Amino acid sequence: MKMRAKLRSTHAKLAAMEGKMAMELLEVRKAIEEKQRKLEEAQKVLCLMRAVHIVWPNSATEVLLAGSFDGWTSRVETDMVLDPW
Repeated sequence: MKMRAKLRSTHAKLAAMEGKMAMELLEVRKAIEEKQRKLEEAQKVLCLMRAVHIVWPNSATEVLLAGSFDGWTSRVETDMVLDPW
């Protein structure tokens, strides 16, 4: 009789673990789908990006670029090229 009770207990624990594992798998799949969606959005944006040549004729030690591309929230430091022509 003890063996049957122990077997039932083990079976119940196994069923509970399988349920938890299934729930965790669902959460992981949702996270993967969300990351995939964000990756696809980023790839679309990257396809729209273009290199831009900006000439700043005044003397400066650094030139920062800001714009509506990110809602004017940040500044991007530009690379300095001396006399490119």
